[in-house]
Amino acid sequence: MTGTATPSSRRWALLDVLRDVTTKKSCRVCSKFSATPDGVTVSLNPRGRASVGGVHTCDGSLCPLCSARKRAQQMAAVEASTVALCDQGHTVLLVTLTLPHSKNDSLPFLLDAMQKGWNASLSARGRKKWEAAGMVGYLRSLDYTHGQNGHHPHYHCVFYFDRVADPDDLWRLEGDLHDRWARSILKSTGRDTTLHAVDVQVADDIDAVTRYVAKSFLLESLWSEGKALGGRNIWAILAGSATSSEDRDLWRSLEDGFHRRRWVVAGGVVSLKLPEDDDVSDIDEDKSDGDENDEHELLCVVPPRLWAGLVQRRLVPSLLTAAETSRVVLDGKTTVAERWRRWLVLVEVATADDRPESWSGWLPTRGRW
Repeated sequence: MTGTATPSSRRWALLDVLRDVTTKKSCRVCSKFSATPDGVTVSLNPRGRASVGGVHTCDGSLCPLCSARKRAQQMAAVEASTVALCDQGHTVLLVTLTLPHSKNDSLPFLLDAMQKGWNASLSARGRKKWEAAGMVGYLRSLDYTHGQNGHHPHYHCVFYFDRVADPDDLWRLEGDLHDRWARSILKSTGRDTTLHAVDVQVADDIDAVTRYVAKSFLLESLWSEGKALGGRNIWAILAGSATSSEDRDLWRSLEDGFHRRRWVVAGGVVSLKLPEDDDVSDIDEDKSDGDENDEHELLCVVPPRLWAGLVQRRLVPSLLTAAETSRVVLDGKTTVAERWRRWLVLVEVATADDRPESWSGWLPTRGRW
């Protein structure tokens, strides 16, 4: 994935890798074909990020494009709930839930134990205690890393209260959560949890909540080669699977293990959807749903056959990198960069005659001119 300098192009480069290693047909064809006879749009969003519209997508949680789009929309909705409550000075708890694991543990085994632990802690009687203390909503996000001790799934949680919670109530809630989580994990795995298995912090302010929410969604919405601590995340594993058979096998085990698992859960006053009349297209970094918006600057429309050819030759990341650097300033004047000008010529040729024989000779070598 060298030569792809922007977040958008890196996600598309990861999708190229995914098509090679995935066992899911929907992922292999994601964004490969135009959804309209007019072609695929390439635009710049208000932040100057290249976005693609008018393609068929897979909507998969382990797709670097579709997951980024979904999590960006969900994060905007959660932030709206955060602002509404934090502006009133209400208590917000930031909670991390982990469990002991070893190199030989299967991912489904650990995920099942975590789900049972969550149900034991926040269902029925346990949840009533939280609500009695003023809890009115929550967010639970699944995170994952892989290291020397194998799979390390864990939960990031945010609990919102409708008041400034009493410190004694918070102390009792934390103790009850520790007890219920530990007993359930012991029952599921036969292992005792450590004191650090349940970490509870009271958010200092709205910025602390926002940072934690962003961290909760990091797995899906942001590009990262890995994390500073705790091993590699799923995108680093996917990137490594391009050259490593071990990572390729690991990726396929992730696809099996995470199948039908819910990455993000919200309840109460917290919603994962913005109101229908709110515009979310400006946070749709890849614009994969094909919706057009006046805030996006349309750069070009790629004919369907040319688009399929670019995908097949893995040239989309280079196209998007050129799109995001399409303008240069010379002598105080903004002009079209030469590299982007060549892409526009290619599009013009293909628009005039969409047959591959008319434009195949115009394609750049290895994504570069």
